Amino acid sequence: MIKSTANISPFSDVMFVENIQKNIDLLMEHMGHQKSDYKRRDFFSSLNKLQKDEYSIDDFREYPKLITQPQENELLTLKHLMTVDELQKDWMYSNEELKIIESKTIRALKIIEEQLPELYSVFNRLVGALIFGKRGGFHGGSISDVIGIIWLAPKDDWGVNTYAEHIFHEFTHQVLFLDDMINCIFPKSVPDMIDDKVVSSILHINRGYDKSYHSAFVSYSIIQLREKLGLDWDELWEPLKTTVSGLIEKGDVLSQHGYNQVLDLNNRIIEMDEVA
Repeated sequence: MIKSTANISPFSDVMFVENIQKNIDLLMEHMGHQKSDYKRRDFFSSLNKLQKDEYSIDDFREYPKLITQPQENELLTLKHLMTVDELQKDWMYSNEELKIIESKTIRALKIIEEQLPELYSVFNRLVGALIFGKRGGFHGGSISDVIGIIWLAPKDDWGVNTYAEHIFHEFTHQVLFLDDMINCIFPKSVPDMIDDKVVSSILHINRGYDKSYHSAFVSYSIIQLREKLGLDWDELWEPLKTTVSGLIEKGDVLSQHGYNQVLDLNNRIIEMDEVA
């Protein structure tokens, strides 16, 4: 039986609009900008000074820039997001494919805006660009030192809702990367957490603690989006509970802030089970 989230506060603390906006404001203030005078160019300029790759974002865009034919500097960013030294020979989509990709992406963004207008407003502040390219076996990704750009590798059979889900999936990663930058979720480095493995709620295999931590919040975000769209999410539920249980059991690798986030997510899971 499919549960309903209708009576539960929809998103975990991680995805509260106010918390995301607060982190954006804190970054802006740290870099010498007034939070009341937010400009996209200033925000991404501030990120550029703190991150590996530089890219420019215009102020006037109503949705993230769609980078479908990356230029030289953008190709470097794409390789970094793909974690490859060289792109595969057929990495670029054809012009016909790009027409479909652009249309479906814009429609997917519109779905997110219509279903989750407040979250979309901070999505549009935090995500400056979507970059497209093929890599076998992958659907896209995000990296902690390139906050603001999401890589997508759409498949031919993706419908608009699938586009929306993958965009929202990566947006959750982006929110967590920013939260870790501002508030410190993981006091330990990734190599220091290599033995603290937990089952990922997305891939259903043991992964490093940080990756499984991300997977839990991604799963919960997808559940909320699917609920809004009237789609089945039942198969995500038990894997999410298993992952959160493992995260709590090994929670000593987290900061107090990071641990509180997991406890909040666990409390929401308990609430949903109680009303099911």
